[in-house]
Amino acid sequence: MTTIALLGTGLLGAGMVENLLAKGNTVRVWNRTRAKLAPLVEKGATAAADPAEAVRGAGRVHLVLSADDAVDAVVAALRPGLGADVPVIDHSTNLPARVRDRFGRLRAEGVRYVPAPVFMAPQNAREASGLMLLAGPAEDAAELNDALAAMTGKLWHVGEQPELAAVYKLAGNSLY
Repeated sequence: MTTIALLGTGLLGAGMVENLLAKGNTVRVWNRTRAKLAPLVEKGATAAADPAEAVRGAGRVHLVLSADDAVDAVVAALRPGLGADVPVIDHSTNLPARVRDRFGRLRAEGVRYVPAPVFMAPQNAREASGLMLLAGPAEDAAELNDALAAMTGKLWHVGEQPELAAVYKLAGNSLY
């Protein structure tokens, strides 16, 4: 089975890890606050010392981070361990312009960055009952559909413009 790396194990990320583990996946985790890893290791995850170690040999990478600056820092730190053509799926809530720029820059540098923010509470992440938005190439959406659909109640590919999912996420957040 493919190893999945998940970086950012706050409440939402931890829920995603629990969901992935419950489905029999091999999950490697990293968080800047190492203490957050212990409960996940007890449930079967493997802790990594740094982002590059977390993603080394992974078939898929998930980011669940606080905001754009954290995403940029963690992506820079994981790149030495990232395999060729491994998708880096970003569930963080980010600014659309930064997503567009990050997508263009990383894709030009050979990193397969995939924006996929979520409308989920931690319990939804555990139960796979929320909504995930996916933006970017239709080929990515087709390839990742089954894996991402297993993590959420609904998966919507919102279009090929990489910033669209971030636009919809922020618009949705503004309604609450």
